[in-house]
Amino acid sequence: MNMTIGHDLISVIIPIYKVEKYLDKCISSIVNQTYNNIEIILVDDGSPDKCPEICRKWANQDTRIRVIHKENGGLSDARNHGIELAKGAYLMFIDSDDTIAVNMVQLMHERIIQDHSDLVLCNILYVDEQDCAIFKEDKPLPIRDGIISKDEAFDHLSGNKSHHYVVACNKLYPRKIFFDLKFKVGKLHEDEFIGHLVYDQCEKISCISRPLYRYTQRANSITNSDYTLPRTDAIEAFISRALFYIKKDRKHQAVLCLDHMRGFLFLAYTSLDLSDKENKERLHSLLRDYRKVYCSLFFQKQPIKDKILNTVAYINPYMINLRHPYKQIISLMKNVIKKIIQLDKIRKFRFKSRIKKLIKNKTKKNIAFILATPEHGNLGDHAIVQAEKAFLANKDKDYCVIEISDSEYTRYKDILIKLISIKDTIIIDGGGNLGTLWAREDNKISEIIHDYRKNKIIIFPQTCFYDQTDEANDRLSKNKHIYESAKQLTISLRDEQSYTFFKEQFPKTRCVYTPDIVLYISNLSYTKQREGCLLCMRTDHESILSSNDKLELEVKLNSINLKYNYTDTVIKSNISAIQRDQALDKKWNEFASAKLIITDRLHAMIFAAITATPCLALDNRSKKVSGVYHWLRHLPYIKTCQSHRELIELIADFVEMENNQYDAVATLKDFEPLSQVLSNDTHQ
Repeated sequence: MNMTIGHDLISVIIPIYKVEKYLDKCISSIVNQTYNNIEIILVDDGSPDKCPEICRKWANQDTRIRVIHKENGGLSDARNHGIELAKGAYLMFIDSDDTIAVNMVQLMHERIIQDHSDLVLCNILYVDEQDCAIFKEDKPLPIRDGIISKDEAFDHLSGNKSHHYVVACNKLYPRKIFFDLKFKVGKLHEDEFIGHLVYDQCEKISCISRPLYRYTQRANSITNSDYTLPRTDAIEAFISRALFYIKKDRKHQAVLCLDHMRGFLFLAYTSLDLSDKENKERLHSLLRDYRKVYCSLFFQKQPIKDKILNTVAYINPYMINLRHPYKQIISLMKNVIKKIIQLDKIRKFRFKSRIKKLIKNKTKKNIAFILATPEHGNLGDHAIVQAEKAFLANKDKDYCVIEISDSEYTRYKDILIKLISIKDTIIIDGGGNLGTLWAREDNKISEIIHDYRKNKIIIFPQTCFYDQTDEANDRLSKNKHIYESAKQLTISLRDEQSYTFFKEQFPKTRCVYTPDIVLYISNLSYTKQREGCLLCMRTDHESILSSNDKLELEVKLNSINLKYNYTDTVIKSNISAIQRDQALDKKWNEFASAKLIITDRLHAMIFAAITATPCLALDNRSKKVSGVYHWLRHLPYIKTCQSHRELIELIADFVEMENNQYDAVATLKDFEPLSQVLSNDTHQ
């Protein structure tokens, strides 16, 4: 068979190590798929048996098969090698001792196209080494036909039937999911480390109830062998997942991880020899991390039984089996709870003292509190805060700025309400958070407006977007009531569509039309030699680009010999206020080193503008890219495109642009309406 590289080419990646008994059957099930447009990547992970010979035999029979021979590095390393060499628009991982239904690839491809989903998964049929099904008739299949959301997938990951949602092998992935994501090398339970990071990139997930994947349960597999130290990687995986949920403000899902951590801790402490120094240090390290997660979730709602067991695990994992005297456990629990409450009181006292000191030592007439500033990895949001602080600190304004981070705002709301005077100004960050696209952020904005409705409140330049749904209408009605209750509220909009919508829907609320505040940043000076192209693409629900569109773009760049790398204005690690300037400077320096930026992210376009880097930008779902482009239309090196095909046609021209300069003067005058709002004591 001939392999055709098309938009729907699917790369099937098979890591191989010491499975000569099963390999022929595995490869045969893939070669004979009803869907033909596949490439089969066999990754020989230094297998010492006859597996390399079997791989070569199959490659000689089918031109769709590619074989990679490498030194042994483990399952994750083998998968990562396969990902790097894959050419398909979609990826699929198959373990070399398993098989798949003859129409699995076809059915999964049809569903992901039909549903316009970000991922598709199916049920698993468990079979023994003789390929006989292991039926569990008393339990329904975990996956039901339909579509689930990211939140539902997160819940399933830590639920009682998590295996189907955790394993990598019963899924079809758009290639974009693995642009920056890699399997964790050198770890057992490798799928546990990565599952939540996959689902975090998916807004719509298709589910197929048919058991298309046949999972072989081998007698000598890791899960069926004696408990050893490497198996504690499962605890580490759940800790990392819980910390991820906490950072994403998904604490109810982090709580679900505690049950798994607790069970694995008990298993490790009762199975391993703690007289061995390596075992002891590893378990004590994991227990310390578990305790950090436990403390972060102590005040989170959870069943009382789980609360007790989690507290017992915190004190001593040996006691999880509850054979110890009940009174002793209760006594220990009371001591732990007392310490946690004391620690919380100390933190509140320190926060309160710091804010009081800042208020007392103010050097300017007015105080502006910027509430709930970001700590996540979105550099666009951090650039907004930096620009806001620079704008407020300008010599023609008389503001002392006090920044309250998002976690501080969430934890110390009751303290802030008492400390902030009615004379103080409340600043809410700009961005694209008004309306239904980012409901959690919109709720937070409405909460702040309601709590400080008697204060002067200024929302820096935003994009406003409401879906055409009943839920959106309810949100719109609720927000009208809240906004109108704040008599000194001003909302600035950064695009004409949002401004027009706001004037019509919120006629009693003052609004002004100004550029995105990041365009206030000027005088950036980078003298790097420019080379190559940076692709900065969204992977969330605001993106309108398909995997096929991105593949076409890559083909075009290769055809003109323009080297390219993927980057993002969103990084995986959190960024504190202290780290903000350094992180932004690093990203701007990266942009200034490129000949061309191609993006569908608003702030990537803005970063290109202020670093004088040629940029071709596509719109996203909320239309904020084209809306904000209005303020950049005077810059010849920035251009928005109506389609990815128009963008592809312009690449050759834009990559040749040189000696560009950011003309900030034309933009700065457009901030005058916002300056007037800050200068006025009250609304006119």
